[in-house]
Amino acid sequence: MDKSWVWLPRTSLEYEQGATDFVNASARKLGNPPNMFCPCIDCRNVCHQPADTIIDHLVIRDEVPSSSLEAYELFRTAFYEDEENLQSWKDNEDQPDDVESKEDSEFKKKLKDAETPLYSSCPNYTKVSAIMGLYIIKVKSGMSKNYFDQLLKMVHDMLPEGNVLPTSIDEEVKKFLKTFGFGNDIIHACKNDCILYRKDYGDMVSCPRCSASRWELDKHTSEEKKEVPAKVLRYFPIKDRFRRMFRSKKMAEDLRWHSSNANTDGTMRHPVDSSTWAQINDQWPQFAAEPRNLRLGLSTDGINPFSIQNTKYSTKPVFLVNYNMHPTLCMKAENIMLTLLIRGPTAPSNNIDVYLQPLVDDLKDLWNEGIEVYDSVSKENFIFRAMLLWTISDYPGLGTLGGCKVKGKQECNVCGKDTPFRWLKFSRKNVYMGNRKRLSPGHPYRRKKVWFDNSVEEGFARRIQTSSEIFEMLKDFRNDFGKPLEKKSKRKRSDLGDNEEVSQEECEEDLDKWRRKKLSILFELPYWKYMPVRHNIDVMHVEKNVSDFILSILMQSAKLKDGLKARQDLEDMGIRSNLHTQVRVALRETLPRGPRIAVTRICKFFNKLCQRVIDPEMLLTLEAENSVPVEEEANRNKDVETDPCILEGRPLQRATEVRLTDKERKILHRYVLMNTSVMNPYVEKIAELQKSLDHNWLMPGAGCDRVTGRVTGRNCNKSTLPHSLLPDTGCGRVKW
Repeated sequence: MDKSWVWLPRTSLEYEQGATDFVNASARKLGNPPNMFCPCIDCRNVCHQPADTIIDHLVIRDEVPSSSLEAYELFRTAFYEDEENLQSWKDNEDQPDDVESKEDSEFKKKLKDAETPLYSSCPNYTKVSAIMGLYIIKVKSGMSKNYFDQLLKMVHDMLPEGNVLPTSIDEEVKKFLKTFGFGNDIIHACKNDCILYRKDYGDMVSCPRCSASRWELDKHTSEEKKEVPAKVLRYFPIKDRFRRMFRSKKMAEDLRWHSSNANTDGTMRHPVDSSTWAQINDQWPQFAAEPRNLRLGLSTDGINPFSIQNTKYSTKPVFLVNYNMHPTLCMKAENIMLTLLIRGPTAPSNNIDVYLQPLVDDLKDLWNEGIEVYDSVSKENFIFRAMLLWTISDYPGLGTLGGCKVKGKQECNVCGKDTPFRWLKFSRKNVYMGNRKRLSPGHPYRRKKVWFDNSVEEGFARRIQTSSEIFEMLKDFRNDFGKPLEKKSKRKRSDLGDNEEVSQEECEEDLDKWRRKKLSILFELPYWKYMPVRHNIDVMHVEKNVSDFILSILMQSAKLKDGLKARQDLEDMGIRSNLHTQVRVALRETLPRGPRIAVTRICKFFNKLCQRVIDPEMLLTLEAENSVPVEEEANRNKDVETDPCILEGRPLQRATEVRLTDKERKILHRYVLMNTSVMNPYVEKIAELQKSLDHNWLMPGAGCDRVTGRVTGRNCNKSTLPHSLLPDTGCGRVKW
């Protein structure tokens, strides 16, 4: 349908004719109803109006950014595989029900039911708008299911007789929303995270590994509550959602953005400019030839739902990010897909692979066979495919998704068994100080003993393992998901049969396989072992942790992470730190040059890493960065002649003239004089004199006010203080 008229002036005849054709065409597609939703800027798709009134509103008031017809078409066409079925449905709209297909008839009834007014004379709400409005209130207010059911029943009773508002959230609301694709699949899970009750385990009533019941147990009687699962996984299927994305013309166009917007200047503004994207195009040219094929990223992290201030409870959502779109659209909330919701109370940790099974199965299908999708832009069907580029998480999440240890002696996922570790007896944790081995052989930092751990670095880093090497190493690894069972006696490797696999516990500690917790389920994706980059660390978490540690050491704060203990460990390693005496002046830019440059370089590193436009050559420089010069902050008052008794300098901004009274000038003069370092020797002499004076005339509590310059206290004999102790400022002596 042509909508180019919306960009024309509303006073033109072409605009009026376009609005008329738009409304008439919409009415025909909807079966010529007497009233329709008005898309004008005031009615906003919630008020039913006659066709003539809608035309007047569009000409007089203008249209809202998106009309109801687009959403209507999106829902209607989402249930059809190809254009032929859709056209057949359009051609059969006026035919009797016995000629229509069962699916067509059912969907038309559901769509008609959704557009039914809330009650016969309701001008503002339909059944679907009322349900969505009340459901949003329930979610945002944290209302329980029981209270929401009571609210629905009460509102239903308040409305006129014959209203279509549901009275139960389970029986009617969720069923109604699922009809239009707002639902999710509920999959039962073992409460110990061993299995999902699907496929071969679908009919089981207890876990084959830990023998735990599938059903929840009564806390008092320990009896099973039939049909009440002990734990569930909510999966939001992705195939139908991808189909609906291409039913929207605007989104279908956005999904092609990457094919014609790669940079030619060598810089990186989007993943399409990365080397990973180029390698994928070279390795799978057939996949890259179709610009509508999606490239996805997977991200997950634990959250505390409903603002629960309790770290013991954690729900884990799993998201998919679409990289085909413009960088400003990729990270919009509406374009980030929630695919899995893993219930608490504890995070699945290494057992997350159990819950990723339905998502990975769909991703395998989208790569191997693909699905047939109708494209509303080219008006044709095509075989749609998708691939997962990488994962994004914090560092503990990397261990969860990648299956490697991220704690203890072999924390580094790059160094593996060669991770240089050292135990800190005060902080009670391992520290990793041997990263100088990655520097060039002749680098001067290798010989800087005092700057580091009081030793000379002579080692060299080994080559990083590729994904194919990791897969070959772990292809015989036996995964054992779920909470640990009672340990059995371990057998030696020589006792294993020819067909038996090796478990993680049976690996020797000096082998790389020992630090692996599992063979990640992502290796089931046919392309995963060939991906150059599989897991990414979220910069935000790294940045926050680094800043917390630096501040805790510099500020000697017990509230921040390990500040005091870290300083003790530094001194124990022979690294003498006098930062505690310099902290108070660190913010005044008088921190010693070495620490100041080190902190500045770290800040500049993160600043360059987080730019919107990144030069790959700059990344190579950052990776090998060892002695990048840091510009010292310019001294704005360099050419000003300084006087030890007078502070001069240029103002930060344009000065504002202020006229002071005589009283204000005296107060200001005393304040500046008594709060200037030149006065410190005199203040100290006065303090010493006060201590030496006879107790008879100076009682406890006396002192010198630095602002007013007055001696305070009981029974003070001011005449006994010698005025010679006070400096002559040229403006007269300070008066008591």
